[in-house]
This record gives sequence, C-alpha cells and structure tokens, in this order.
Amino acid sequence: MFFDDLENLPAIAEKVGFSIFIIPKNAIDALQTTGKKRIKTAAAPFAFPNTTYYLEPDEKHKVKVDQIRDLEAEMTNKQLTSRFFVIKHAELLNDSAENAALKLLEEPKEHCHLVFLATNISAFLPTVLSRASIYVYRTKNPLETPPAVDQKVLDEAKLLLAASPSKTFDLVNRWTDKKHKLDRPDVLEILGATIEIAYKSYFRTSNRAFLRKVPSLLRAYENIEGNGHIKLQLTAHLC
Repeated sequence: MFFDDLENLPAIAEKVGFSIFIIPKNAIDALQTTGKKRIKTAAAPFAFPNTTYYLEPDEKHKVKVDQIRDLEAEMTNKQLTSRFFVIKHAELLNDSAENAALKLLEEPKEHCHLVFLATNISAFLPTVLSRASIYVYRTKNPLETPPAVDQKVLDEAKLLLAASPSKTFDLVNRWTDKKHKLDRPDVLEILGATIEIAYKSYFRTSNRAFLRKVPSLLRAYENIEGNGHIKLQLTAHLC
C-alpha cells in the first residue's frame, strides 16, 4: 500500500513483523549510521530508536549472507520491548543473503521488527514478497517501470495476468508442449514478472483483482522453484 509521510515510516514498521519500504535512494542514504546501532538523525527524513540494529551494503555494494547471520545472532537475544532491525538498500542482498533472510522469517522473534529499505520492489524473490507487508512512498513512482526482463517474457507475463482459467490452460499447454517447451528458469522468469506486474497494477489502480492473483502465482513459483513438475504445478494453481 501507499504511504505519504516518511516521518511515519518507523511507526508503520512497528505494526508488523516484516516490512519492505520502497522509498527514494536519497532518503535511505540520509539515514546515516555509526556502527550498527547508532544513528545521526539530523539529515534523515525519519528516525528509528537508538537501539536499532542497522545493516548496510559493503564496499562492493552487496549485502552478504554473513551480515544476515550477524543480524540473526543479534535478533536471537531476547527482546523485552519492540526493537528494529533495518537493512538499508535491501535490494542489494545477494542470493545467499536473501535465502538466509527467508529462513530467518520462518520463525519470527517476539518484539522484533525486520525492515527492508529499498528502491526497487522487483529486486526481491517472490517468496520474500509473500511474507512482507509492502509499502510504497507515494511521491516515488517505480510502478510505471516494467519488469527488467526480455520483451518476450514480458509479453507472456501480461498474457498470463490477463488470462481466464481456460486461456491460462492454453498458455500452459503451449509452454510445455514438445515444440515450444520452456525450461524451468524460463517459466520462473515469466511467473516472477507476472507477480511484479500484478503488484504494480494493484498499487497503481487499487483494483484488488490484481492482488487476488498473487497468492496462486506465488504458490506456483515456489513449488516449481522447489523442483515441482512444471505443468502440474501451473495447472493446479493457475487454471
């Protein structure tokens, strides 16, 4: 959903266990940290409590799995009151770090609020998005930007999002027949692009029909990614 005032970001994050905020880059960069727990708030458009644990990209512009493990160790300390764990530029999580974060989300810790600050919603795995409360700063509009995929993938994703169950069945048959058979990465790329378009379409229009398509798309993605039978999973969840 949208939010209008960056100052309200910490209060919004405190209402949920895991949140992703899509906000301008300069707002993230203004959140200057000293070490992992202190913050210089003068230039920042919002402020977290001084007990907040911060994690940010290294000098190679990546957030790595070792950093997530350090965060997990800090989070396992018993929290008696609300505490924030903030990852700046979370779109720079490498694959291992993002998977480690997924495992972290499987067992939420009491009083812990994990916050991803990012500039691009399409950078995250669908499995991460499915577990997050997602907020987009209203004056930033990444919603008009199409997914970063080839035009052929984008065209298939648009067809899938708009298709009725019977038309979806025709798509699935085309993707899996011997002549046009797509491999697993191709199918996952189409599903990922479809999920991104569905989210962006909902945020742009507030039409919940787009949002209602997301859970089945996510289930199909997760099961196919987990080596499930491609045609059976597509048919079971989308047709």
